[in-house]
Amino acid sequence: MKAPSDNDPLLPSSTALTYTSTTSTSLPIAQAIEMPSAPPIASLSDTYSNASCPRPLEPCSTHTHSSSSHCSLNDNDPTANCTWFTPSERTLLTSQCTLPLDFYRSSLQNSTLEPRGPLHLSPLNPTSLTPEPILITSSGVPIFSYLEPSLAESTINGYSGISSSDSLLHLDTTGHEILKFLQTHNTRPIQSIRIHGYHYETRHYTRTEEDEDGRIQYIREEREELITDFEYSIDISNFIYPIGYISSSTNKSIPEIIKKFLNDDSMLKEFNMRKVIDFNFNHLHSIITGYIRSEGWWRGLSVTFPKANYKIQIYKKNWMTNMWRNCCIKCLCHLTIIPCCVYRCMRRGHRREEVKSLFKIEYDVLQVFESVKGQIYVPTVGQQAFGSIGEVMRDVFW
Repeated sequence: MKAPSDNDPLLPSSTALTYTSTTSTSLPIAQAIEMPSAPPIASLSDTYSNASCPRPLEPCSTHTHSSSSHCSLNDNDPTANCTWFTPSERTLLTSQCTLPLDFYRSSLQNSTLEPRGPLHLSPLNPTSLTPEPILITSSGVPIFSYLEPSLAESTINGYSGISSSDSLLHLDTTGHEILKFLQTHNTRPIQSIRIHGYHYETRHYTRTEEDEDGRIQYIREEREELITDFEYSIDISNFIYPIGYISSSTNKSIPEIIKKFLNDDSMLKEFNMRKVIDFNFNHLHSIITGYIRSEGWWRGLSVTFPKANYKIQIYKKNWMTNMWRNCCIKCLCHLTIIPCCVYRCMRRGHRREEVKSLFKIEYDVLQVFESVKGQIYVPTVGQQAFGSIGEVMRDVFW
């Protein structure tokens, strides 16, 4: 089973889906919010964070996570200036809200190939909607027991999330359509654990080179190649509470920030909402690494936490944004430098990035680890010995 890499975490990198309405009036199936069970924290103890391998580690066997923005280990204080529901609000949501419809995840399950094409959303029957919100957060965002999805045309931007330039979002000067779009796609991010065991082997290659006299010279070279021993991923998205708290890092409410975005006349304006997860991934990284080492794995090991569907972006479609979002034109702008500098100066001050949606894993790190421990595969001593014999044979004859 092959898991995605840090730069290829969960899905194809370029996917376009258009959300359109149909004449169907059937309601989507609503599910109650149910969180997975976990062992009681009182029965658990941390025995693996500082665990070591019974045998000396192979040189170059440690590997830090890459600088990929898709890895949760690289988030620098993501929950700063974020707000969470009060205990009474949290109880109210669990008892009265249904599980939000996740159109991003469902688009990945519709096909084993790269998902493309229209996704038809059926408009809900207005009589089925709650006339009043269950609660209105301190940032001015109303939360309903069930929300009619926004029908704005959207595009999946690879791993990061969803974007839209639909005029429906810009023509509504009240900001209700933008808020509805944010709430529709404010579903929990897809979060996984990626475990990669590897080692390096020497490979011999022969290349030809012509000397000054025209004679062919055969040159033998050695190269170190990375060999994957095991690689897989474990989905822990279900441990994330499915409703995110939308707030801003400023003193302004969300409706005020949306109004400011709508009143901005810049052709390059953007509205970004980033989803962040409140969880100690570094501690979980230490526990998983220690557990695998304690089981006898002495070779290369990488434990990362790729994520997807963590950003919502709204922008205005015009000739300037079309040019910048074209890969070829964007490369030319960077090569010639001056157009790139002009564009970035024009865009400065017109990107709204102060809005975040906080999601929480309300389990202790040990509870999450014990819940997924049975899915962590480590080669046995016999399998490692057999693999070492094969490696020696390859080094000798290849």
